[in-house]
Amino acid sequence: MHAPSHLADQIVSEYEFLVEQMRQAVWRLDSAGKVIEANTAACTWLEAPIEQLVGRNVSEFLVNQVDMVRDETFEAEFKTLTGISRAAVVSSRVLRQPGGVPLGALQVVTDVTASRAIENRLVQEIQKMARMAGEDPLTGLPNRRAFDIVLESAVSGATKEPFAVMLIDLNDFKPINDAFGHEVGDAAIKAFGKRLDELTRDADFVARIGGDEFAVVLTNANRAAAERAARRFSENLDFEFEAGGKRLRLWGSVGLAHSADGADTVFARADIKMYESKKRDKMRDDRNGPRLGLA
Repeated sequence: MHAPSHLADQIVSEYEFLVEQMRQAVWRLDSAGKVIEANTAACTWLEAPIEQLVGRNVSEFLVNQVDMVRDETFEAEFKTLTGISRAAVVSSRVLRQPGGVPLGALQVVTDVTASRAIENRLVQEIQKMARMAGEDPLTGLPNRRAFDIVLESAVSGATKEPFAVMLIDLNDFKPINDAFGHEVGDAAIKAFGKRLDELTRDADFVARIGGDEFAVVLTNANRAAAERAARRFSENLDFEFEAGGKRLRLWGSVGLAHSADGADTVFARADIKMYESKKRDKMRDDRNGPRLGLA
């Protein structure tokens, strides 16, 4: 049995009224992701008049391409018609023909841009407090205590925000101390720490965790981004500096580990990788001759 036509029309009318009154963006997509219908909130949120929204594929508004026609709730980042980025949680239900063939999807889009900004701000505050909790007096960088606080925070949030840890060792530091004294050795540590700080993004965290050892937490970084960062560091940690009338050459070895392989063990794995890198760098360096230069 079917509902009388006037009752069906009333149900449709009530549904349309509710959708139109929602503060959340609501739209219906066809199987290819093209927008078929959208409420006023969707137009306002994407800063696109209805005539510029309906008929366009929703992928045109995505920052990163994702499969939009699916039965689940997921996160996505959108870009408005004027270029503003907005984060959202998309609740999606696939609409199907009686035989199961997908017709498209009905989606409710909840803006979470503000909450994500608050979360990022909290991370920054944690980093700020970590810096205040302990600073290395020689380099001005955070110390091991501060690093441990930031690492603990990153590990606890790894399911939402992947991260990576780089451990970096200043090679041949003892010969510098032995040959030129502690004053030049301190200058070498400061110069190396400054170079690391220059190579680190504002969102990341660099610390001196031991005598000639440093660490970097790469926040909200996927594996590819972390590997690019490690290459950038490796390529820029071989440089000359002057101290006490001497021109010396500093170089470092980098070990990288990503949270995707286990957040709880990321530090230990980065340590192993760093020493493996150090051995390879040392063998290569021995073939190329001594690093210390006098001028």
